[in-house]
This record gives sequence, C-alpha cells and structure tokens, in this order.
Amino acid sequence: MTDNSVEIVFNNFTNFSFNLVAATVADDGSWIQRPPETIAPSQQKVTWGTVAEDELAGVAGSVTYSTASAGNLVINWNNPLVGFDTNTVSPPLECFFVEGDSHGDQETITISIIPNVPTNWLNESIPSNWMQQNLATLGNRTLQQLCLPASHDAGMSVYTAGTIGTVANNTQTQTAGIYGQLVAGARYFDIRPVVILPNDSSDIYTGHFTATTGNVAGALGQSLASIIADINNFTATNNELIVLEFSHDINLPGLLGPLPTWSAVNLDQDLWNVVFTALLGINHLVKDVSYADLLTTSLSGFIENGPAVFVVIDAELNTPQAPNTITSAYSGIYIVPNGASSFIPGGGYTDTNDLSDMMIGQLKLPANISTGPYFQTSWTLTQTDGEAALSVVDSSLSILSLTQQANSAIGALYQACSSAVFPNVLYVNDFGNSKAANLALAINFSNFAATGDQA
Repeated sequence: MTDNSVEIVFNNFTNFSFNLVAATVADDGSWIQRPPETIAPSQQKVTWGTVAEDELAGVAGSVTYSTASAGNLVINWNNPLVGFDTNTVSPPLECFFVEGDSHGDQETITISIIPNVPTNWLNESIPSNWMQQNLATLGNRTLQQLCLPASHDAGMSVYTAGTIGTVANNTQTQTAGIYGQLVAGARYFDIRPVVILPNDSSDIYTGHFTATTGNVAGALGQSLASIIADINNFTATNNELIVLEFSHDINLPGLLGPLPTWSAVNLDQDLWNVVFTALLGINHLVKDVSYADLLTTSLSGFIENGPAVFVVIDAELNTPQAPNTITSAYSGIYIVPNGASSFIPGGGYTDTNDLSDMMIGQLKLPANISTGPYFQTSWTLTQTDGEAALSVVDSSLSILSLTQQANSAIGALYQACSSAVFPNVLYVNDFGNSKAANLALAINFSNFAATGDQA
C-alpha cells in the first residue's frame, strides 16, 4: 500500500439532491471510502476517497451524480506518481463550482457546487442612483426590510503608512475609494477611524490593524477628510441614502516611524469630539429622525426629498457623550447606547481563509442570529498570519487575491435567502469588482425582503 491518495470533500450549496449514478476507480487503486448514494440539499463536508495500491502507481477516479431537473454532476480526479494532478468538474445546469486543492501525494480536493445568481440580475448594470430609480418599489421598505450592499474595511483602498512588515498586500481590502464604491452601488460603509496626535481633523484616517489597543501592527488608509469629500461629491448629483458605521476606533499617540508595532489606545471623549467636528462637514446629514426610529423609517422617508447620510458610532470602549436628539447640532450622528444593539447588525465574519468554511459559516448565520432583528453577512476571507507575512513578496496570497475567491462564489447567498432570512447588510471586500450590488438588488426584488420578518 502507498500513501498516494486523493480525498474529495464535497459541499452542496444548492437545493438539489444528488443521486449516485456511477463511481469508478482506476485498476491500480481502491476506495478508502466510497461516495454516498445520496447527497441531500445544502449538505456539506461530504467525503470520499481513493488510494493507490502500488507505491509506484498514481491514483485516479470518477463519480457521476444525477439531479431531478438540472442534469448530472461529474467529478474526475487523477493524482499521478509523476507529473501534475488533473481534476475536472462538470456541474449541473444553473450552477457553478469552486475548487480548492492541496497538492501532493496525499491530496485533498474541496469542491463546492453553487447556484447561479439569476442571470438577469448578475448581468445588470447597476445605476449609481439605484435607490432613487427604484423608489416606487422600494420606497415603503424600512431598513429592516432591505438588503444594503456594504463595503468591509471601506477606507482601506490605499496604503498610506504602516508598521514594519505591512504592505498593501496584507492591509488593503478595497481597490476603489469611497466615491468609486458609491458609484458601484455600495450604501453601507465599515469605517474604522484612527486619530493621530496632534488632535486636528487633518490627522484622522481609516486603518486596518491587528487590534485597537496595546502594541498593534497595521496600516493607515484613506483620510477622513477625503472620505467626506467623496461623499459630498456623490450626493451632489445622487439622491441616495448612505450609512456610515464607525467602529474599531484607535488613537495612535506615539511615534509612527518604521517600527514593528505602534502603541494604540481607544479614543477618549476629546478625540471623539474631534471626529464629530469633522463629520459635521458631511452634507445632507439626516435630520428629524431619532436613533430609535432609524430601523422603522422608510427609504422614502429618508430620501424622497433629496440625499441623506447618517453615521452610527459603535465605540470600542469609551462610549462618547453626544446628544442623540433630533434637535441636536449633531443631528445625523448617532451614538450606540451602552448595551444596545438595535441598529448595529448582529452576526459576524468567519475567521478563515478557506472559501468553503466561510460559506458554510455565513450561510448558517441568519438562522442562528439571536442578537436582534438586524443582521449582516460578511462575505470575506481572512489571511492567516503566515499568508500575511508571505504576501509581502507574493501577491497571490494577498487579501485582494483571497477576495477574488470569495466574490466569485457570492451567488450561493441568493439560494439561502427567504422572506424570513436575508442579510440587511451584505459586506464584501473589493466592492467595485464584486457583484454585491447586483445580489442585493436581486434579494430586494425577489420579495425576500418584503415582510422584514427576520429570524
């Protein structure tokens, strides 16, 4: 017996049942575990495998599964003793596949079958004012009844400065600035403010760091001043609703030279006041809507008479004091009260670089949400520490390279949606090169979001 083997890990992200038609293994191999007779809808982590009988032989095999209405699924694998392994997948109709492969003598192939997003939505060109153009249909919906396409780590479209060992490959999450993301359809933005002493608005940036306190590694991205300019430029010609969620706040009070880490603390009240003052430069901040009414105000209520922007502050530690009243000078800037989670979306990201594991985690999130009626899906992959280090010289391991994998499989989320379960906030990296806006509109126009009855 040899160690030359192939294991298949199969994930079914469709509503199809797969029924085994044929399973073969080459003459010089045998089954370690036979494929199952049936794979149920949405069943994941199904495994089978083959092994070479002779230490001087490779191993190859094939399976064919049928579906009731979408044709066959065929998977072939060949791990030769010498040369490159070859694997092919022929998915059923209206589906595509994503493959992950660990090469070597003991090879593991992960295959995920994913339903297509309806092609009429996938191929649509999303207008920059998609909310206003669809106000007749979506205008009566509240934010609880809508799916908003969202930008994760939205300010990290540039690498401004960072600690030793950081480069764009291990800190940059976006390829377009906030204006470009808005034009591409994003309406909800994950903004992570970093204040650098001295305390004036020109020293406020976004950041991507390993933590928010202590000795942190990471980098600065787009400045808050340029983000505000982008927003004002966009709302000058587009009557859209824009939501900014501020979190992961950091103050860097020390030396920001070429060091392995920088010293960080959370923002105190004085520094939050600096941020608030800068935010007052945003045009069209929401007025006459209380914090309690954010989720129950209709889209038309926000933008029927023009563009609207509001900011939600979810402070890390020191909850700032600022009036949350409609008559406040800070109208349109809302502080999440201590212990409250009514607006900040429940859910979270799946801390993995494995596409299938991320998909399994995110597709299960809606059914498991217990933190409130408003929740997010974070369709993102996370570098390992090793990938972050190696990506300094190898762009194939970069955050944006991982992002291409995640964004290619976003269609799986459509299949998981229903009138009871859908994401209110759909986070992606590299928003401008994703189909997040297409998918959000597909969800909004499929009556999934019509009732707002979240799980």
